[in-house]
Amino acid sequence: SGHFMTISDATTNNYNTTAETLKNDLRTIMGMNETFSNIVIQDDLSSYVDLYGLSNAGTDAAAIMQAAKAKVTMKVPDPDKPGETQTITLYENGAPVDSDAAKFTKADGTTKANIIQRLEYDADTKTVKAVFDPDYQAVAGAVYTLSFDVKTTDAAYTMYADNGYDKYAEGEKQGQTITGDEDTDFLGTDPDNATSVNKPGFCSNDEAKATYTHNTKDEELIYPHPVIQVAAKVDIVKIDENGSALEGAKFNLYNDKYDANKTIAQNAGCLIEENLQSKKPTDPAGNDAVIRSGKLGVGTYYLVETEAPGGYNSLPGPVKITVTETNGTLTLTAEIAGVTVGGDKLQKDNDGVWKLKVQNTAGYELPSSGGPGTRIFTILGSILILGAGILLWSRNPAVEQASAAVHKNLILPVDIKKL
Repeated sequence: SGHFMTISDATTNNYNTTAETLKNDLRTIMGMNETFSNIVIQDDLSSYVDLYGLSNAGTDAAAIMQAAKAKVTMKVPDPDKPGETQTITLYENGAPVDSDAAKFTKADGTTKANIIQRLEYDADTKTVKAVFDPDYQAVAGAVYTLSFDVKTTDAAYTMYADNGYDKYAEGEKQGQTITGDEDTDFLGTDPDNATSVNKPGFCSNDEAKATYTHNTKDEELIYPHPVIQVAAKVDIVKIDENGSALEGAKFNLYNDKYDANKTIAQNAGCLIEENLQSKKPTDPAGNDAVIRSGKLGVGTYYLVETEAPGGYNSLPGPVKITVTETNGTLTLTAEIAGVTVGGDKLQKDNDGVWKLKVQNTAGYELPSSGGPGTRIFTILGSILILGAGILLWSRNPAVEQASAAVHKNLILPVDIKKL
């Protein structure tokens, strides 16, 4: 409002301006001739997180990105469905995706190239970079997403144990706990994964930005900060009814989507880890048969026994493990078939590590039918045999007199005369 634009039809004092020139002038005035090229998305990780799987990935960037499940996608308007969008994967499994949708046509009109050239990781600066082809022009209305898995570091646990989550150092929020900025929840894999926006935590990066060339000028865009919460350190060990370490059990670990009424195959979508086995450590000083040692974030998990140790019965149900956070304090609870695990079977040591002991009972304790056991029938049978033996012995004339006193004082649960 209040601004006026003029288009001249004069080109070097000649009045031969073409329709195409006029159209381009109009597009420039309306901001439609903007170009965005040389795009790089960069994420500088904080000291509170590391790339997931980094320790086993070596130094090759592709292997590192594959271990961290790095992915770049592009969400664009769907040309066949007005008002709807489609998501195109540009990079996955450690390499650019080889599909026509993930490529673009260069200025010469014939050459096609990958929109994403590569992903890089600098171990010294803990920087992840998604490098686009320098000739690629960003599509109007498109949303580009770089995602990868991270895990909390020991620095986060140490800081949390000493001071809780970080506080704002200055400004109107000084002294308040830092929370995740708006639009920082990653919902790409789970719509319920709202763990950052307005939630307390540690900033997962020092800075995240996109750099690019806007027309002819180099510019950058700084992204808001997401946060990550620390998780509980948990040692899950296997014991027998005497509290001794018990090897040979196998387990699967599931998230809160686990359904006990479904098969292992049907629950595959919520599987976290499979084929966990209870084993004693190689360290002679170790006394526990460890199923799993690691960290569990806030949430609900199910530890399901898929194979019991030889001579022992399977657990009566999955081990439900729940990690909650209240005012900066993490609490772990567990139950098996609705029965709360407590006492010496679930304790937190001085280092803040929770130890959960999962107990199996020997095979004769619980028959497979789920009934009260076979011991009562064994006992009754023995009593009946004893009664019959005494009756036969008392019929011997040589001992008839001696046995009279026995019969007189013997009380049996059945009537011997009716046997």
